[in-house]
Amino acid sequence: MYVEDYVSNLSRTKISMSIPMWDLHLLNIRTSKAESVGILRVHHSIGDGVSLMSLFMSCSRKVSDPDALPTLPASKKQKPCSSSGGFLQRFIRLFSVLLIYWNTFVDAVMFLITILFLDDTKTPLKGPSGVGSTPRRIVHRIVSLDDVKLVKNAMNATINDVMVGVTQAALSRYLNRKYAGKNKKGGGGAAGNSNLPKNIRLRATSFVNLRPYLGNEVRTTISLPLLRSFPCFLFLPWLLKKER
Repeated sequence: MYVEDYVSNLSRTKISMSIPMWDLHLLNIRTSKAESVGILRVHHSIGDGVSLMSLFMSCSRKVSDPDALPTLPASKKQKPCSSSGGFLQRFIRLFSVLLIYWNTFVDAVMFLITILFLDDTKTPLKGPSGVGSTPRRIVHRIVSLDDVKLVKNAMNATINDVMVGVTQAALSRYLNRKYAGKNKKGGGGAAGNSNLPKNIRLRATSFVNLRPYLGNEVRTTISLPLLRSFPCFLFLPWLLKKER
């Protein structure tokens, strides 16, 4: 709780422009996962969050192999496709290109419709007007990466797929408990049943970095353009329902 309160209070203050625009806070607090806690705050003009996290993680040693030196993750090189091929292979390539154009067109239309007409359902997750200026609180949980990989391999998916699914299930359970409490006040609702409204519409924005890992591009002097990512964002419709 103290670490969360400290980070919340720290987010309300601004970094002074008269000193280097970053600061490091070392908290001599022992947690269940570490002997102490370090909080690094960096101004966005130095680098974006995705690139900075990748850089600092690459400067750290692995828990699985503490004696090994820090290394940068290498991007997987895709094998170049052969230009030669029969009629079927050329047709598949053409169909893939047309499918990309079609999906892009559909996404653009849905994006405009979402902005102009489609509003999210009013839920306890949707705050009132001006909620962005209220004090923020960051709550974190540590999840075992081995468990995530176990689900990923069993479902033949990616780590991002697993984390999105976990987030979607957590939101479903949270809203189900919230609506169960409201229904109990009105004389109905039970914690074990599905109390979610029908046809609930809830969407989130997920930012994705399209830039590959730095790999061998790291130099002794890292320039600012090297710490920039190529961000894009996706609209993700959450399919909320009570699990059986």
